[in-house]
Amino acid sequence: NDALMVTLLNRTQNNMHIYRVNPADGSATDVYCETSKSWIDSELANSVTYGESTFVIPSERSGWAHLYEYTLDGKLLRQLTKGNEAITAYYGYDAKHRLHYYQRTAGALNRVVACVDEKGSEKVLGKQQGNTSARFNSDFSYYIEVFSDAKTPTQYRVCKASGKRVRDLQLNGDYAQKYSAERVPQREFFTFNNDGYDLNGYVIKPLDFNKSKKYPVIMS
Repeated sequence: NDALMVTLLNRTQNNMHIYRVNPADGSATDVYCETSKSWIDSELANSVTYGESTFVIPSERSGWAHLYEYTLDGKLLRQLTKGNEAITAYYGYDAKHRLHYYQRTAGALNRVVACVDEKGSEKVLGKQQGNTSARFNSDFSYYIEVFSDAKTPTQYRVCKASGKRVRDLQLNGDYAQKYSAERVPQREFFTFNNDGYDLNGYVIKPLDFNKSKKYPVIMS
């Protein structure tokens, strides 16, 4: 109630500050500073979530995008998430059960919804393959699960915060049938190595594909 929190990212995007500003007299206190030898993702810089006495900020300082919790005065309380996966969205904090909810990668192709407790123990909610996101209600007792993958059109379900399904809202069954593997070409995923890195790709072939024939190819 007595301060504004202001994020400042320089034009070359390698230096970021958060200031606690007194709106009455304009005085400012630097409560957070992050620098990078390369650059700071502006989307991460704009994804700070403020609570009553703390804020949660995503940072790639470890080489992976993870969540960190600070007091409003800039004291680091703890690193919320760890490991070789990147946080792609932060949904918020359930104060009653002391759980932080977020979306993260699960390999290069998948996105999962998960939560972490005060001891750093993580629980993945729902499917671990495909792309899952969530829309929580205000007290984090329920959420709408939004799921899709390469062969499944977007599906919407109501779930409890534990991940237990309550009911289906829309599964787009007619759409899935219309674009089934028997009717339209499907994506085939593969991995290849380039300069020591494993990269992901996919190919879409005609339904009547014959490997003994040559086809024109559009590459992206």
